[in-house]
Amino acid sequence: MIAVSLDCISFLMTGFLLNALCERRELDYKSSCVLILLAFIVMSLLGAIPYVYLDPVQSPTLNDRVTNSLFEVGSALTTNGISMGVMSLSLPTFYKFVLMVAMIIGKVEILIVLVTIYLGKPIIGGAVKAAASWLRGFVKGIIIG
Repeated sequence: MIAVSLDCISFLMTGFLLNALCERRELDYKSSCVLILLAFIVMSLLGAIPYVYLDPVQSPTLNDRVTNSLFEVGSALTTNGISMGVMSLSLPTFYKFVLMVAMIIGKVEILIVLVTIYLGKPIIGGAVKAAASWLRGFVKGIIIG
């Protein structure tokens, strides 16, 4: 429970600080690349907090514990399939859920990166609008029909 609380508080404080201290402006290509890189680093660091606390691999030193935790969460975010065997039956359900969410975020993030690279900035706004209108139509179809 302590690890979950630490993770929630760290995500909350990071979001608050980024919202309060950062300037809102249009992103160019270089800023977008930096933002994607920083988002990956921050998600890896914050996602590793519960695993540093729990230490499912039974690491002998704190340095090994941090390294193993970052490796597991980074592996989940990049969805590369390499693991140290953390996902066992003895692992609490919440920690399995955290890794599953990291894997889903990793899948969605690479799609956004690929769309950004291949389609370019002017088309992305249209693609997002088209996806949003399709989703609205899909939801209306489920609710009405």
